[in-house]
Amino acid sequence: MRTNFGHRKDGNHNGIAQAFRDRGFSVRDTHTIGDGFPDMVVAKHGQNILIEIKDPGKPPSKRKLTRDEVVFSETWKGWYEIVETLSDVNVVEIKVIMANAANLMANYPN
Repeated sequence: MRTNFGHRKDGNHNGIAQAFRDRGFSVRDTHTIGDGFPDMVVAKHGQNILIEIKDPGKPPSKRKLTRDEVVFSETWKGWYEIVETLSDVNVVEIKVIMANAANLMANYPN
């Protein structure tokens, strides 16, 4: 079901995108796709992550996932993160570093 909420960016969208870029991620803005698709796709070290951005400046009721976002997040078989703050960006970066290290170790000859 295609829903259209005007495809508005959250107030922190551009800052979050820049924070990922500053940490060496590739960033693709996808907030206009709709149908619950996340706001951006980021990648680093071969890891692709779908990012749903929520604005921490809004009340909790306004930060909830929409019905389409819930359906998407529950059925997506890949990496999906909800990001509100620069601290969340740091957490995603740490997860990517850990995943990359795990992949390197798994392929390291004994």
